[in-house]
Amino acid sequence: MNIVALCDTWLKKRHDVQADKLAATEKVFVQKGKIYNCDKIEERSLEVDNTDHTFIELSYGAGNWFVYNEHWEFPWTKQVVVNNKVVVYDKINWSDFAEPISRYFTVGEVALYQQERLPKTETIKKNAYLLAQELDKVRDWWGSGLLVNSWYRPSAVEKRVGGTGANHPFGYAADIRPAIGSVIDLEKRFEKEWFVTGKWKGGFGRGAKRKGFVHLDLRKRRIWDY
Repeated sequence: MNIVALCDTWLKKRHDVQADKLAATEKVFVQKGKIYNCDKIEERSLEVDNTDHTFIELSYGAGNWFVYNEHWEFPWTKQVVVNNKVVVYDKINWSDFAEPISRYFTVGEVALYQQERLPKTETIKKNAYLLAQELDKVRDWWGSGLLVNSWYRPSAVEKRVGGTGANHPFGYAADIRPAIGSVIDLEKRFEKEWFVTGKWKGGFGRGAKRKGFVHLDLRKRRIWDY
């Protein structure tokens, strides 16, 4: 997950103190346009933490910091254009199956076109949105459409289908297969070109042979077989 500085700003070790009041060891100056890769982004809010900052864990061991929200572009605030229309995260109609949440994926695909699977909480909606942006990249790499076997599963659905409850109920996991081509080829190529290289930061479940899908999620980096 990347964040982009929209203006000259700071990385800070504390969110409750202005940058000019912090010691040199507690802040890093950042120029406009700087891009950081993050292993974790934890949005804070005025209602919960009385702060307008976000906690981030930078990749490659670069440390934990706070950033001022208005100075940064986050994955959920980045503009996505579909059919000449900008998809704005907080304007998505999550009750409309046809509503795009990324260039290639819709609300209907998240919910498998079932009312009971429509995301209800902001956390689940955001997780699904962030996963869609990453799946867009996988789709571009693959070169043709990706079909969804299963994405968001509320607890009742998760229990009914015998899931583990660790991924799909939070909206950041999807089981996919190619619209064109072999799911086994997709799995083999994804492992070699995305997972082994570290390009994919989340979970990768190899289910092509036994289940007919590849599982991808944003929870944490790991690999397993079904």
